[in-house]
Amino acid sequence: MSPQQWPNRRMGVRIERPVVTRILARFSKGPELIQIMVGPRQVGKTTAARAVERAWTGAVRYAAADLPLPPGPEWVENQWQMARRDLGSGPSLLILDEVQKVRGWSEVVKACWDEDRAAGRQVRVLLLGSSALLLARGASESLAGRFFLHRCPHWSWPECREAFGWDLDRWVFFGGYPAAAALVDDEASWRSYILDSLIETVIARDVLALLFTGLDRYSAGEARSRGSSPMLVAWSNALVSALRLRSFEETRSAHDAWGRLVENAVGAHLLNHLQGLPYEVTYWRHRSDEVDFVVRSPRGVWAIEVKSGRSGKATGAAAFLRAHPTARLLLVGSGGLALEEFFLLDPKDLLA
Repeated sequence: MSPQQWPNRRMGVRIERPVVTRILARFSKGPELIQIMVGPRQVGKTTAARAVERAWTGAVRYAAADLPLPPGPEWVENQWQMARRDLGSGPSLLILDEVQKVRGWSEVVKACWDEDRAAGRQVRVLLLGSSALLLARGASESLAGRFFLHRCPHWSWPECREAFGWDLDRWVFFGGYPAAAALVDDEASWRSYILDSLIETVIARDVLALLFTGLDRYSAGEARSRGSSPMLVAWSNALVSALRLRSFEETRSAHDAWGRLVENAVGAHLLNHLQGLPYEVTYWRHRSDEVDFVVRSPRGVWAIEVKSGRSGKATGAAAFLRAHPTARLLLVGSGGLALEEFFLLDPKDLLA
């Protein structure tokens, strides 16, 4: 089926991301902590927060710090005071969006939170930020022991399939940015949106690490392998496809280019679902032998080989297993776990 024949969006379908349920569950049971949601731009953090707001049974105050000039700490104090005034018989909810833009945000959040705990005030707090590294640094320095972190990743294939009717090939090429879904039938406009509205904006205003991760080479010891170049993995294939001049149809018909895109999608799927958990995602290479991904957890080591159709691709699964006999092998693609099934599964369940 050609791109022009594929449905672009299924009318009336509303996707509620799993992070909404997790946040509500944390609010409903102890311990009482500040809830922080982080993730890249345009993946639905604000939409998820609004879903939490709709489900909240008490008073809610939502405010965004996305202002022309970065606000100071008094902005947080003012919003917090209004949330305190909203208190009734039950707790109120304060949602602060783009909080990393507030100067000294973590110190004033800590002060207000501690004041409420001492006074017995029931103000529940949800903080949102698009720059995970900047936000996490502020939280770890000032809010130690006071927060629970929720990660809102790029949209998975099951989410895009349900919302937009996409098959796996379309998701592999266009990636998981829901706001760009309406543009995929016009690839030039879609590419411009990704480049101008996402990539340039993130580089200018956030941090490059939210777009790409450099995987270390696997080492059985605790020390990381030194002197080896990291393998770059993009967190969404939209970032890869938009930077290339090939169309979807040209990419799909070029086995090597499509194979590399599939392999990146597998790596991104692992990173998006395993971040924040006790898993380490690496790669392995020894001379001419290579394994696409190696995942280490307290339960053991998995070597993941992606059978993507790339011609002349070196494979080193047998060599890796000889060097690491307790490791387990997972083949993804031709001759192994089907790609469609792999992307439908949560890696932490698959690698249990």
